[in-house]
Amino acid sequence: LLIVYNGDRLELVRHFELAEVNIEGKVRAPLVAQFRLKSNQREFLFMVNHLYRSNAKARHEQAQKLNEWAKTQNLPIITVGDYNFDWNVSGKPKHDKGYDYLTANGVFTWIQPQNLLPTHCNTKYKSVLDFVFVAGAAQNWSPNSEILFPEASYCPDTAQKSDHRPIAATFTVN
Repeated sequence: LLIVYNGDRLELVRHFELAEVNIEGKVRAPLVAQFRLKSNQREFLFMVNHLYRSNAKARHEQAQKLNEWAKTQNLPIITVGDYNFDWNVSGKPKHDKGYDYLTANGVFTWIQPQNLLPTHCNTKYKSVLDFVFVAGAAQNWSPNSEILFPEASYCPDTAQKSDHRPIAATFTVN
């Protein structure tokens, strides 16, 4: 996992991993960075995740642990990544229960794009796997997100390209 940021706009206060979310030490631990906006000194947490794909029980446990962790934080949280919640993009709304565990009690809110399309290029997963969530005061930052490159030609034709579509998110920090 990696967090890339603009040092002209953000000051990195600290960074850490949430080892307790790395179930059995077999998956990626969430990576968290605490940033300070240089324009107004507001601080927030930015987290990137990749939750279990092959083990639903462990993915659900990870989502519960993230929800519990977020409840203890005083700073606004923006979190992104491949959550593997399989949000259906057509027909009846359905998704993996991990989504319900993460968003329980309104702790996290999905910044749902207006136009949903599969975020993974593999035709096996015709769903949203990649998400942007907010918690705490970040829920009031007029968040917006968009799944980029909807055209089928975006998907990889070489091993050098990502098999996930990027998601752009914007916020108005107040």
